[in-house]
Amino acid sequence: VALRREDWYLAAAACRWVTERQPANAKALYRLGVAQEGRGDSPGALRSLAACVKAEPQNREARRLFEQLRDEAEQRRSLYSGIGGRSGFGGSDAPPPPPPGPEREDELTQRIRALLEKEAKEENEKLRAQADAEAREASGMPPTAREEAMQKARQGAGGEALLK
Repeated sequence: VALRREDWYLAAAACRWVTERQPANAKALYRLGVAQEGRGDSPGALRSLAACVKAEPQNREARRLFEQLRDEAEQRRSLYSGIGGRSGFGGSDAPPPPPPGPEREDELTQRIRALLEKEAKEENEKLRAQADAEAREASGMPPTAREEAMQKARQGAGGEALLK
């Protein structure tokens, strides 16, 4: 009934239900193929009709529809086979792919990266110097001239602002 009304989804669902329980049911496989073709699922219809022809080789209608769909699929394949290839649309117009590896950075990005690296290096040196000074102070060793100069500079500039 669903096939006559061209209710392809209902027909396909009903035929799938039958083929799940009876995988070699040629009638259900044929009707499933017809419903799938009606829905526009040509690959699915070809699979169903191939199974139908295998289950019932003397079924002329199934064989005819299978061959028709197979021929149409082959025509589509040959029609579109050149598209996307060297001789197809855009084959020679497309720019070459970018070379593998990291992208080149523009000048601004390079300058920003250099500044950030410089700031990080200075911060690491400052933290290392503070850690060395604290270690010397804890061990009772006198501070180095550089540590004394840094301490005076901190105190001269308000102390607290530079310590943070």
